[in-house]
Amino acid sequence: MKRRFGDGPISRLLAAVFDLVMINVLSLVCSLPLFTAGAALSSGFLAAHEVLIDGGKGAVKVFFRGFKENFRQTAVLTLGSLVVLAALFCDFLLLRLYFEGTLYTVMLVILAVIAFFFIAIISYALPLITRYDNKLREHLHNAVILSILYLPRTVLMVFLNTLPFTMFFFLPYAFIYTLLFWLLLGVGVVQLVDVLLMRDVFDRLEGNVRQKSRSR
Repeated sequence: MKRRFGDGPISRLLAAVFDLVMINVLSLVCSLPLFTAGAALSSGFLAAHEVLIDGGKGAVKVFFRGFKENFRQTAVLTLGSLVVLAALFCDFLLLRLYFEGTLYTVMLVILAVIAFFFIAIISYALPLITRYDNKLREHLHNAVILSILYLPRTVLMVFLNTLPFTMFFFLPYAFIYTLLFWLLLGVGVVQLVDVLLMRDVFDRLEGNVRQKSRSR
């Protein structure tokens, strides 16, 4: 018996693109109050994982379920992150005002490394919050370990997660030309790639846990 068109590969592709657009739009809209940005991004990660990777249904439903369940931890993380980002920006301004030459370069590199690992920790912490039931302190501790343990993957995740901001500040014309992509698909695509990068990490973590439980 032949498959109906609605069950074919084209239909599934269109459905996946539609879900990706919904995840993208919801992540952007729900990030507008700023203090909800962590909840929105983590919920987008959850929806991308359960719907686009695991083949579930209802991206909107999964998104808002994750938003509700993880709002408390992600709100605290977001507010703390905004404070840290503001401090890093102030440090950058002070560097430009009071340092120059070799000392300025050295201090700028140190500040860049700090900013890199801060963003890396957040990049791991948000997916961990959606996946595991731990205290925020434990999520951050695990995020620090993973960001160092999987450093090449960490570099790629940080690059992708900061790409729209980098384009906005350093390549404004390129950002304007690709604005429609970021509004409709870009953030969702980044979240989907993050899911794929983290999937192997999750499998290894959960595989180690299963091995330890069997050995007891």
